[in-house]
Amino acid sequence: MPERYILDKVLKAGVLYRAEDDKYFVIEAAGTNSVGKGSLVVDGSVVLELNGRVARLEQTHTNRFPPLALGKNSVVIPPKKPFSFSGDSGSYLRVRGSLMVLGPGEGVLTPHLARFSEQPKKYYTYEEGINGIGASATWAADAEYTVIDVTCPPGERWTFDRYLRVERTGIIADDIVGVVALKFYLNDRPLDIIDPSLSPRGVDTLAGHYYEGTTSYFTPVDLIDMPIVLEPGRNLKIKAVNISGAAITTEAGEEAKVKVSIVKQRELLT
Repeated sequence: MPERYILDKVLKAGVLYRAEDDKYFVIEAAGTNSVGKGSLVVDGSVVLELNGRVARLEQTHTNRFPPLALGKNSVVIPPKKPFSFSGDSGSYLRVRGSLMVLGPGEGVLTPHLARFSEQPKKYYTYEEGINGIGASATWAADAEYTVIDVTCPPGERWTFDRYLRVERTGIIADDIVGVVALKFYLNDRPLDIIDPSLSPRGVDTLAGHYYEGTTSYFTPVDLIDMPIVLEPGRNLKIKAVNISGAAITTEAGEEAKVKVSIVKQRELLT
């Protein structure tokens, strides 16, 4: 049985690494400080895509979003296999998990070999979008703006089973409940109540709101226990709705926008 040591390393973007002959990695969490999309490539295949909004390099008192826990989509890097990170220039990828050390005659464990074969066809990535109103505009009460609109292509299955992050900018950036909510639509069918007299519509954006460089934090919305699955051809929309009961009006130089970053599992079916 291989020995198991702690793995917690920081990989620099643009550097080609290679696993040693008698060691391999099992990456169980990852985070980055790359603003743009960063890809972890193992043996020539993309096995993880993220940025610093959905998976942070580190968690501090001013940055509570942790590295992304990969769960069943761990990344395995067997002995001798090359790997690299393709994030922004000067950015880093932090990887956490297990460093497996092989003894004489030992090989990669069978479950890890299976995951290595699977990971180019099933891995975590994300979707992002932003919408709302710009300067000198009005967001009417109950009006909705589409922030994310994605359709799963043929030959793939998308599963949204992690958390989402919400950024509110402009005059709605303050930590006030009951201003803007998110509504999920599956093939244009709302995954929510219809009658607002039952309760406010949608998921309040403060449920996933994040403030950069401040001391105000909230637990992000997660879909771990109730994932949204998109089979080929199915559509997911996430809309921002004004639930304040009054119009939101911006002045010159102001805005009122919502940005959503949501993690998804991408599975290639063919």
